[in-house]
Amino acid sequence: MVIQYYECDYLNLKTTVLIFFISLAAVAQDHPNLILTQSGVEQIRENLGKVPFFDAYLAEVKAEVDAEMKTGIDVPTPKDMAGGYTHVRHKKNFLILQKAGVLYQILEDDAYADYVKDVLMEYARIYKSLPIHPQPRSYARGKLFWQCLNDANWLVYVSQAYDCIYNSLSRKERKHLENELFRPFADYISVENPQYFNRIHNHSTWGNAAVGMMGLVMDDEELIQRALYGLKQDGISENAKDNDGGFIKDKEGKAGFLANIEAPFSPEGYYTEAPYYQRYAMYPYLLICSRI
Repeated sequence: MVIQYYECDYLNLKTTVLIFFISLAAVAQDHPNLILTQSGVEQIRENLGKVPFFDAYLAEVKAEVDAEMKTGIDVPTPKDMAGGYTHVRHKKNFLILQKAGVLYQILEDDAYADYVKDVLMEYARIYKSLPIHPQPRSYARGKLFWQCLNDANWLVYVSQAYDCIYNSLSRKERKHLENELFRPFADYISVENPQYFNRIHNHSTWGNAAVGMMGLVMDDEELIQRALYGLKQDGISENAKDNDGGFIKDKEGKAGFLANIEAPFSPEGYYTEAPYYQRYAMYPYLLICSRI
């Protein structure tokens, strides 16, 4: 894996993130390797029944996922804004898929892996034929959701689910999912929406993390580089603005996950997009740094 030097005020943090990506790339064929690890899962299994809080929460998650599995697969044609049925359903799908993947790893029950596979196959069946989301409000419309931000949320969670069930799939199944769903999905929120992907903004951090995490699961060097450094050619006008009237293009031309570690923070480490959004914006940072 080739890593470029990227000078910044947060050099230590960025260097650590680079080491994280390098270390994961080096063991890319070992799964799970994204958030969970093989050794970590083994320790969890060994301690089942010994940590009451964890056991109670595991039972709660299991009950939630089991109930969803009984209701059947629902992958509706996207049409609604946030709060509408299709929006809520696709959001619930990615949350349940991530939980089902973790349950498969911890409980070693093939039913969870089969469920994740079946849902992903349904998404793979429809994804390429989906038009841009019909709601025109966003400057960067998604395909499953009204804005690319929510599509990135989906990929961040689903990359974890895919990592958890990776070894349970045949090579043919993995190839199908990656060619029909994951790569087209990553391309759509990045190459096809550079005005979203190349911003210095919490929304774009989600997009960078999504593409990078899926790149790590698939051992896709190009996606990893794209996530770290952004798109080299984006065609964005220096005067282009987003929904909120802010400039999309960074004046220094920086983009990608590494740039989004530097620019939104003060030298003291304070996040500049206000306390409320700090709660939401920190999640992709925490996912990447949780393995560091």
